[in-house]
Amino acid sequence: MEVYREFGLKALQNARLARLIEEAYWQDASLSTSMLCFLTNITAKSIRERLISLWEEGIRLPVAGVAKKYRQGRVFRATAALEQFFAGVKPATVRERLWLSPTTWQQYQMDYLHVAQLTRAGLEASTIGRQLGLHPNLVTEFQELEQRTGGATQLADSLPGRLLNGYPLPLAVDDARNLFLAELQSQHGFSPAKAHNYLALLEELAAENLAQERPPEVVVYYAVADHEPPGKALSECELVPVQVSYYSEGDLEIATLDASSKLKWERMLRYTTQARVQGGLLTQPDLAFLLGVHPRGYPASYERARSNRLAYSGKHCRYGARSNSCGQDHRVIPPGC
Repeated sequence: MEVYREFGLKALQNARLARLIEEAYWQDASLSTSMLCFLTNITAKSIRERLISLWEEGIRLPVAGVAKKYRQGRVFRATAALEQFFAGVKPATVRERLWLSPTTWQQYQMDYLHVAQLTRAGLEASTIGRQLGLHPNLVTEFQELEQRTGGATQLADSLPGRLLNGYPLPLAVDDARNLFLAELQSQHGFSPAKAHNYLALLEELAAENLAQERPPEVVVYYAVADHEPPGKALSECELVPVQVSYYSEGDLEIATLDASSKLKWERMLRYTTQARVQGGLLTQPDLAFLLGVHPRGYPASYERARSNRLAYSGKHCRYGARSNSCGQDHRVIPPGC
């Protein structure tokens, strides 16, 4: 969501694509182009066009079945991002080039500092990787970059002191909880009582959602409650948690390398129907985020949605700092509801 807000839809799509490839690699696997098409709603041609510039820069984003030269990148995005930063490139430019959210960029920096700290303590790459939850190859890249640049000092100087405190290793649960409470008060102006109440609310929501047994393909998403009237500002609407099947076995029968419109439509139908059955309505921006498509694409297919009695919140959703409301057509009910 951070990437979407700052850099737009294409960057969001690219960030998801790169994250899927990297997460598979961390687990000693490589995703094929066809599987990436299935997971991202992007065609094979578009996937190649998006990745080739990073492949040619030596970024390691291995996809099964592509040319060998593109599967043997020199460094991961994390290492490339820090290399560019140490060379004087502005962080915002680094993040835009490599499709990184502020949170991911911050995590890369902390991981790098932790690797440098443990390397100075004499630990081996494999041990550091296990302790920090990093792939050994990434640890080795960080170590080699630190030997070449001595960048840990520069990095420590650039990070806010509240994140560093000697850049301690990952915290225990109680320490992390106390740090979060302190940050709410120091950075966001919460009183101690408000900070504890806010944390209690988050813990309650987490317990509620984690207590529900969910299949691996199901995600929890917060949708507008179906009793909310049309025209009400989204910021004032009640949100309810709904479980949607992010993918299904049936999707595999629809997915192709050359087109994604049918797959997008079937998923949109499934998401909206499942949310409606659970008392929620997805807005067009919700669908855009879940599907990785532009919300402007929905008005064009709205007549098809009406003919299929598709339930989503608002024929025209207007959102922004001052105008954040749904239109007049968000009570269409799908069959069987």
